[in-house]
Amino acid sequence: MGRTMSPSSAPDPVRPVVLLTDFGPGSPYVGQMELAVAKVAPRAHIFHLAHDLPPQNIRAAALVAVTSRPLLPEGAVLCIVVDPGVGTDRAIVAGPMPDGRLAVVPDNGLAAALDVNPAFVVENRDLMAKEISTTFHGRDVFAPVAAHLATGADPASVGPRRPTAELTALAIPLRSEARGGEILFCDHYGNLITNLRANRADPAETLRVRDIELPRVRTYGDAPEGSLVVVEGSFGNLEIAEVGGNAASSMGVGAGTPVTRVPGR
Repeated sequence: MGRTMSPSSAPDPVRPVVLLTDFGPGSPYVGQMELAVAKVAPRAHIFHLAHDLPPQNIRAAALVAVTSRPLLPEGAVLCIVVDPGVGTDRAIVAGPMPDGRLAVVPDNGLAAALDVNPAFVVENRDLMAKEISTTFHGRDVFAPVAAHLATGADPASVGPRRPTAELTALAIPLRSEARGGEILFCDHYGNLITNLRANRADPAETLRVRDIELPRVRTYGDAPEGSLVVVEGSFGNLEIAEVGGNAASSMGVGAGTPVTRVPGR
């Protein structure tokens, strides 16, 4: 006869941990982070959102994180390591996002973009690795802290609260309705993702990059191969693409290049 487990003896639920980094796919750094999570929270399910983000591109990480947030498992702990300031006095913060999921991120614009509130500065050494590398906080700080949160630690236990107004803000909005913006990053296909939201009410709008005005199309198949076009990408922002080619290579532009929305005529 099977034994019924009483509520008091039932295992506590463990939150899943979602990792997002710029370490590169197949990197040993990714594997070491996963092992660091498993050491603290062996029952935590670990998801890999992406590890091939453009190196040190905080805005690209923020856009991917913000637009992926609704897809995260219920109660997940999102752990992001895109951290050009590793080893400096930049803070690491942890806390809930508006949907109740938790985040462990550097305070370099990511916490503000994800609306972490309340945010707590990670200072509790008991939640970190015994030895901390000055160049690999992802393994020694982010991962173990995320694992402790996954197993039920209170976000307030990581350290003192930081007022939301004091979190570092991104220099530009990720999803802007403005006329002028810039390229955030280039993806694997050479598509150039801008920070301008597509205006669905004006499908005839174009995009000017330097002195080139590019037409907007609905799909890549709506223009001949080799054409430079603008589409509404999966993030909901305007993207520059070359049909069957690599727009970044053909145009010689990249992150930070200004772009201008031109209303349809």
